[in-house]
Amino acid sequence: MTSVGRTRGALIVFEGGDRCGKTTQCGKLVERLQSQGVDACMWRFPDRSTAIGQAINAYLAEHSSMDDAVIHMLFVANRLEKREEMLQLLAGGTTLVLDRYSYSGVAYTAAKGVPHLSLEYCKSLEVVLPAADLVLHMSMTAEATAARGGYGEERYEKVDFQRKVMEIFGALRDDRWAVVDASSTIEAIHEQVVATVMPVVERARGGAPLGRLWDYSPLGLPLPARDAPVDASQPVATSNQDAVAVVTVHTQQVKGEHVGSQVLALGTEAPFQLRFEHGAALCSCAVAVRCQHGVPNGNGTHAPRGALIAFEGGDRCGKSTQSKLLADTLRGRGGKVEQLNFPDRSTPIGMLVDDYLRNKSALDDAVIHLLFTANRFEKRNAMLQALAGGTTLVLDRYSYSGVAYTGAKGVPHLGPEYCRSVEVGLPAADLVVFMDISPEESAARGGYGQERYEKVAQQFHSLMDQRWLVLDAGAPEGEIHAKVLAAALPIVEQARRGAALGRLWDDAPLELPRVPISVA
Repeated sequence: MTSVGRTRGALIVFEGGDRCGKTTQCGKLVERLQSQGVDACMWRFPDRSTAIGQAINAYLAEHSSMDDAVIHMLFVANRLEKREEMLQLLAGGTTLVLDRYSYSGVAYTAAKGVPHLSLEYCKSLEVVLPAADLVLHMSMTAEATAARGGYGEERYEKVDFQRKVMEIFGALRDDRWAVVDASSTIEAIHEQVVATVMPVVERARGGAPLGRLWDYSPLGLPLPARDAPVDASQPVATSNQDAVAVVTVHTQQVKGEHVGSQVLALGTEAPFQLRFEHGAALCSCAVAVRCQHGVPNGNGTHAPRGALIAFEGGDRCGKSTQSKLLADTLRGRGGKVEQLNFPDRSTPIGMLVDDYLRNKSALDDAVIHLLFTANRFEKRNAMLQALAGGTTLVLDRYSYSGVAYTGAKGVPHLGPEYCRSVEVGLPAADLVVFMDISPEESAARGGYGQERYEKVAQQFHSLMDQRWLVLDAGAPEGEIHAKVLAAALPIVEQARRGAALGRLWDDAPLELPRVPISVA
């Protein structure tokens, strides 16, 4: 990456409500710049030519419906699809004029008022993108734009909603924004735009640094291929684990009720660790779970719920087998259980993910990470409804895999903090069962290089806390299942008694929907 002082193109963005004249002014500005010898081009977001853009187009035209978090991630992914090309063009001296950008993405989603899609959360997904050198805000009342031709043809073209969007645009303004009266004549607006833009273009030519959204910290531009750095990997941080009480269980005596009674005897506030002795040898099983107080429901009592249990590990480590065994066993004991697999390849987003995993399509690393996350958010409401209704959810992969596999790629702008931040609206697992397998065995089973699995394993270990149970995936199937069941039964019981459900990654209480509930 380069540093400050390199000549480049400028990033100019037009924002505003629907039908305010952005597209017209973008086109006129590009023509004017080109006539003055400035290399310039115009882009529009969303880019409806890509597979992701086509899914967005169907949503905007109200031909399909999506969860608010999911469609927000698709909009972000659509911009991320163009990230590398944007940086290449800017580095080569091309000025980019954008008809909408991340500012619209944040404003339109935050205007919906969904609690887990706050303004700050929406902004956090965009931080890997470059900030505009100048944002031209085409200001016009919602009523005035509604009077223009074609208004109302798309989902967001509603007067009340547009008012909320404009309020949030106002909250986003800083000294890089210029407000333009969009009710003026086309030519008057154009002259004002040109007068505002030209100094910005000259500053970029003079080497003004490119910043990232939203803090404007320097964002390096790509070097020519011959000068590009070879290794962009980053060291993996490790986490400390809390001290916990230990319950040691002999595997010959493992029965769920017996282990559960030992654990619950510690009290509902006690953290604990399960360790399993097999004969004279101590099996290496790491941390289990921390019990929590429940969150009061509307009646002031603790609402019972289902437990959320996730199985994680490298490819072909036995997760699917063990998650099915646990689900079947819990059902056999009379519990309500649903098993989910991520990615869910049955949805439109899941199909995009499936094409990527089968090497049928190529996607930017940031884009595929958001698609994986969006695929989980597609199931968020159904998961919360199920948990509130007393159903235990057993997951074959979850957000922990999403963070670990992306982090293992070593892409500088996709560090652990960013990868985790996009998941925070999802519930945290009550128990994570990690099927530990050596990189050598993973490579032999999965058909990939050993180095990849070593990096993935490092990322998983950096995520571990007191909720994780680490098991030797090479042990006999029945022995693994006994250990899983011994850990899971007290978790299910704690959830039934009203243990609080937390969100990823800080365990802040996550409210469950109010539904009729019957827990055996």
